[in-house]
Amino acid sequence: MYEDQQTTIRIESARDYQLVHLEGELGLMTAEPVRQALASSITAAQPLVVSLAALTAIDLCGLQLLCSAQRSCQTNSLPFTLRAVPDWFQEIVHTAGFHQHPAFQAAWPDAVQEEICA
Repeated sequence: MYEDQQTTIRIESARDYQLVHLEGELGLMTAEPVRQALASSITAAQPLVVSLAALTAIDLCGLQLLCSAQRSCQTNSLPFTLRAVPDWFQEIVHTAGFHQHPAFQAAWPDAVQEEICA
């Protein structure tokens, strides 16, 4: 577990996947511990699930970290899933132009994505 004033990162190892809980802010100031947590979870060679239920803010650096984690999973033939994606997150992904990236395409139902992207 990692914790500072802005971010808490908890990693749970389930029998068949790694679950990373991101709580608080995900951005430039918290990038390195989040990158390390995601990288160590990918190294476990299990599907990666990232819970955003307690995420309160994200910037472009945070979005890029999630994209990088998805690409690393893909390179290693591992599934990557975002769980409990907040409504506000979807708007940020679209506004930043990341809505076409595979890391975010499966994060919410197609109908919602089409509505946001329209």
